[in-house]
Amino acid sequence: MEKHHIVIDAWNCNSSGLNDKLFIERFLKQLAERTKVNILHGPVVINRKEGILGLTGFLISESSHITLHSFTVSKEITLEIYSYKKLDTYKLKDYIISYFDIDLSALKIINFSNLPEENIECEEPRCTRKATKVWGGRKVCCDHYDEYRDKETAPSDTSNYW
Repeated sequence: MEKHHIVIDAWNCNSSGLNDKLFIERFLKQLAERTKVNILHGPVVINRKEGILGLTGFLISESSHITLHSFTVSKEITLEIYSYKKLDTYKLKDYIISYFDIDLSALKIINFSNLPEENIECEEPRCTRKATKVWGGRKVCCDHYDEYRDKETAPSDTSNYW
């Protein structure tokens, strides 16, 4: 069975809908229609109230899933589509650009369907290094992996050190 897996990162989103549940829900429904999948569950959109502010939305279809994370402060989105149906990345790109009012230069598409594992780029926005490690389910370069590891293992209270 053929699998299609695309991750799209976009920044400088001019849309005011990054923190609007109905806006994100409508996007996910329309995206499902455009990719010609039948929705089995969702869309579900949840407001992240702590940590990195924004929304997380997803839907489950008969051919897999679509997930979107919006980041309101940095005006970014990350969209993941995993499907057993063929995906037209050009149509997806055009739809995302128009829906979120993004400039083409502020969009990065990683198509895991067509890339051999050794050529996958780091999934961090604006990073073009080769992904060699996995952190929290994301394929990342050595530098980002070390950064996340160092943050997680850093002592939370340094007041006793001096």
